[in-house]
Amino acid sequence: MLGGMFFDKTFIYAGDFTLCKKYPGKFEIERLKDGFDMISVRAPKNSRAAIRFQFSNRRQEPGKYAFYYLDGSGKQSRIENIYESHSIYLDGQSRFGLKLVCDEAYKIDEEASLLVGVESWTK
Repeated sequence: MLGGMFFDKTFIYAGDFTLCKKYPGKFEIERLKDGFDMISVRAPKNSRAAIRFQFSNRRQEPGKYAFYYLDGSGKQSRIENIYESHSIYLDGQSRFGLKLVCDEAYKIDEEASLLVGVESWTK
């Protein structure tokens, strides 16, 4: 049996992507508008992790939304391309923050999902 998981119709091997947090559906994703949600990562504290996001929303409109992360040193950064891997410095509890900023007209589909995973880390 292969270790991994399905994301939509794509099978992701566990060695390629270790899931840290899953936001299933509109309600869970919209909670990211309230402020930074702290996400625990399976990596040593104060390390740098390669974090990957997989965002699925049928109503995606470029320029209408942006994700931001809060690293271990308290610095906020905009995620320019949600589909690329990002090197994020983790805090003393092996976490980083994630939030969503969008205008009121941006719609999140009921079946939307956001996966946050770690590909690798370095101390």
